[in-house]
Amino acid sequence: MKRNATLLLTGLLIGCGAPDQPTPDGTIGSAYDPANDATNSPADQEAPREDAPATSQLTVDVSFDGTIEGRLTVALFPGENPWGWSRDLRERNLPNFPESVRFENLEPGRYAVLAVLDAVPFDATNPGPEDRVVSTSLTLDVDENQVELILPAEGPEIEEEPEELLYNLTAAFTCNCETLRDLTVTVHQNEEAPFRSREVINPVFPGTVEFNDLPEGSYRIRWSSTSLGGLSGERDWTVPRDGNVIDFEVEIPAAPPTPEPGLDEEPEGEEGEPAAEEPEPAPEPELVQGAEGEAGVDLEEEIDFPNRAEEAQEWAVGTRVLGYLDGFRDFDWFRFTIEEESNLMIGTSGTTDTRCILNDVDGNRVADDDDSGEGNNCWLNLEGLQPGTYLLRISHYSWWGNGEYVLESDWME
Repeated sequence: MKRNATLLLTGLLIGCGAPDQPTPDGTIGSAYDPANDATNSPADQEAPREDAPATSQLTVDVSFDGTIEGRLTVALFPGENPWGWSRDLRERNLPNFPESVRFENLEPGRYAVLAVLDAVPFDATNPGPEDRVVSTSLTLDVDENQVELILPAEGPEIEEEPEELLYNLTAAFTCNCETLRDLTVTVHQNEEAPFRSREVINPVFPGTVEFNDLPEGSYRIRWSSTSLGGLSGERDWTVPRDGNVIDFEVEIPAAPPTPEPGLDEEPEGEEGEPAAEEPEPAPEPELVQGAEGEAGVDLEEEIDFPNRAEEAQEWAVGTRVLGYLDGFRDFDWFRFTIEEESNLMIGTSGTTDTRCILNDVDGNRVADDDDSGEGNNCWLNLEGLQPGTYLLRISHYSWWGNGEYVLESDWME
């Protein structure tokens, strides 16, 4: 749909067979001839303004003639195929069809739209025969676009596949030190980007790092730390052939001995050999201390935070939370309540590319953000938030992404 541009009239000399008349600057202007007037062409009248924003908006209307209760997810993907990294998505709990969702500030181009009505058991990424799925692709023009999706009466045909065996792997660490500033452990396949990743702040030794649900295969396990200018190591490991525990030893190198000042000669031993000096102990690594415990957080994710809004983790504004995003579409949901109209700021810190979505208790979108915080962190500045209960979702920008984040929040004046 094209935008109707403003029609600009630049001056018209109206005459009918009138002789040429002098213009204000003394030149001769011709009498008006409609046949020669290019400004009257429809193409010129419809020409878009140069300063018009080249963005697209899309409204997706979803209908379903059935009685299934569940959760509606509508996702938008760049290109022709409805899989991979989504450009954006919308969710509706207990949808009342027909439902309409809207995507704004999109780049014009080709997109695929996927709608999933996810019934119990909830798993929108792996639809079962109890779910309803429909998708289409379209080209978005500048300005407004609309598409209608009709969910089918029958569920998708599911081909039964043999269940893949998954294994757990424990990386066990010892060190000739009590702790380090940090420890990052990654699992790689075929020299590619990390397949799994874990980061621990101020690890205590001996200690372990757990990786769950690894398919059978060969991996390279790497560890690194920024302590003492950088430490690292790696081992190749095959699951399950080599077992489910891999041992690492972190060794802090001893500092070189420092000779006492004023001594030009080394003391001799019993046989005339220079006496061995006791090496100085290795320097203690610098610890990063926070306001509330070693990692500076009030709550750390030990068991995966709920992946569904209905089971959200109870949380209060001002509570710092250390969370982990690991695996396909790992969502962390939090529930909090405010008693009066308030101004809040909520976001994350760290190196993980996060997204924040805030809904009211009925599932209506209140606010969302991607990169307004430092680096690739999400950040919400909420003014005039009304009293009530809210649901906050933290996720990775990529459905496949993983990493660590710290949930921050505070009251604003």
